[in-house]
Amino acid sequence: MATLKKMPSAAIISMMAGTVDYYQWRGLPCARKWPRWSKRDPYPEEKANQDAFAHAMALTKTIDPFIRDQYIRMAAGTPYRWQDLFVRSYMSGIRY
Repeated sequence: MATLKKMPSAAIISMMAGTVDYYQWRGLPCARKWPRWSKRDPYPEEKANQDAFAHAMALTKTIDPFIRDQYIRMAAGTPYRWQDLFVRSYMSGIRY
């Protein structure tokens, strides 16, 4: 983190977007290197869970309409979508 005497102009900020991050910290103008995300290979257990989740989501496209309607009814009045309940039941079961 580098502190600055004053915040640079909007033109400079937009020119440096993706390289330098300008921000205010406790009223001080600051700059830092733009945060980077580096891709990594998932752990074996993590990969297995990702594969199971992808399979469950693919099954939502082929589910019987009657069963889908039941999940829609179960999700009514909750913060969940019917797909959330379906995947949860596929991955770990549902306690009624």
